[in-house]
Amino acid sequence: MLFAVGCIPLIPRKQFLSLANDVAFAPELTCEQLKVDFGVPDLPTVKDPAELGIPFERAFVKSADDQTLQVWYIPAQPERGLVLLAYGAVGELPCYLLLTKHLHADGWSMVMYDFQGFGGSTGRPSFNTLLTDHTAVLDWTLARTGRDKVTLMGISVGTLPTVAQAAARPEAVNAVVLDGLLVLRLQVRRAWLLIGGWVEHYMKVFDPRLRIEEQLARVHQPIFAVVYGRDEYAKPAQIRQILSRAPGEVTIIEFPNLMHARGPYLATDEYFARLQAFLAGVWEGSGDVNSR
Repeated sequence: MLFAVGCIPLIPRKQFLSLANDVAFAPELTCEQLKVDFGVPDLPTVKDPAELGIPFERAFVKSADDQTLQVWYIPAQPERGLVLLAYGAVGELPCYLLLTKHLHADGWSMVMYDFQGFGGSTGRPSFNTLLTDHTAVLDWTLARTGRDKVTLMGISVGTLPTVAQAAARPEAVNAVVLDGLLVLRLQVRRAWLLIGGWVEHYMKVFDPRLRIEEQLARVHQPIFAVVYGRDEYAKPAQIRQILSRAPGEVTIIEFPNLMHARGPYLATDEYFARLQAFLAGVWEGSGDVNSR
């Protein structure tokens, strides 16, 4: 039984982290399964950008704990700017090629990678390797492309290392895109009955740099955030309140009738028009980047 007895939490903290990893991450889900879950069963499935007619480079980057991370670099010609994508807690790289297709067509070079335990990467999925893996890929991206700055984009779980990285590396990050902001504290609180209300006790199992609600106060770069009215993980008002902690400019686009991270698939035209306008504003000094 995973209940708290009296004032003593029954689940050991180390076990709680393992449980959280198992519940949150689903690398075994295929792109075909995700298409059904996201309500786009007719979306074509490809295995890599080449099948879309887009040249790309596959690389393998060593993580801090000596695992191997699969990275795709998709350069645009001509290039307007560079985006590093950290995706969600399900699937693998090919499942997120709709983003690459649209952004690349508009002139944005992309770098995307598999988390540990996903797709072509080794290791096991864990919250506590998200940031160090992101750092390894960011360092590789800057060295490989010759750029001194990059825009970071995170989807769902990918928003955790994205925010932490933007706070830690302002000299290398010029803007942040957050699609379906995930707040660990809110997710731990959802397990209230299992942890006997010991939210702060169990929050200590996670890398403290993943506390988005605290890290956002250090993110001065422009932020583009996508909020969903039917988000299963947080209410729009909660996400807006957390985003208000960022001292820089924050652009929020809300899809009232969509569930978590469905924007690219179910509101494609508006999603990419607004996102591309934001990127143009960051990289070229045009577009609307000033609205909350």
